[in-house]
Amino acid sequence: MKTGGIPFLKAHGVLPFEYLEKHPEDLEVFGESMTSLSGTENPTIAAAYKFSTVRTLVDVGGGHGSLLATILKANPKLKGVLFDQPSVIARARKDQHMTTKGIAERSTLESGSFFEAVPAGGDAYIMKYILHDWNDEQCVKILENCRAAMNEKGRVLVVDNVIPSGNDPNWGKLLDIQMLVIGGRERTKKEFATIFAQAGLKMTRVVTTKCPLSIVEGVPA
Repeated sequence: MKTGGIPFLKAHGVLPFEYLEKHPEDLEVFGESMTSLSGTENPTIAAAYKFSTVRTLVDVGGGHGSLLATILKANPKLKGVLFDQPSVIARARKDQHMTTKGIAERSTLESGSFFEAVPAGGDAYIMKYILHDWNDEQCVKILENCRAAMNEKGRVLVVDNVIPSGNDPNWGKLLDIQMLVIGGRERTKKEFATIFAQAGLKMTRVVTTKCPLSIVEGVPA
């Protein structure tokens, strides 16, 4: 709290995702835990946004594909691209979400680093629990890469907690403390607008869902 340092880095000598790459068993547990958590969240996200207006949806850092599969199932004409690190995509290729009939035929799996580039040609780029892992500079880089890759009338959809003003209890505020341990943070609507602008995007709206998460929408500025 006093130094602004990252406790996880001090304890382990590396940042969380580098640590997970070096510990495959922990990486598998992490992936399964995120999939489990998503079981209650994904249906509300799929229902809250009009994905029927999208032709190709790119899930950036989409893990094993549970969110993408849920959205594809609810939108039969939609095509999806799952993008994550090579080790994660290797597991996703065998995961039930990406191998289910009706989903597999409409899905493409690609691997890489979203700090370098993301798959091109998407109409929308969705990121759930991604930006909260990183500082503002890193988030701007991720958003810039999405901005560069999207179609002319594309958009970004950031699915995260949007911290309200005031001191009332809020799940996102508790998570913000947790993210402090690994070097991430939750953000307010104003803070999202700021990093969007720095990446050449304009925040258009915040769509609430029936779970604590919101969908922050942005389009090219």
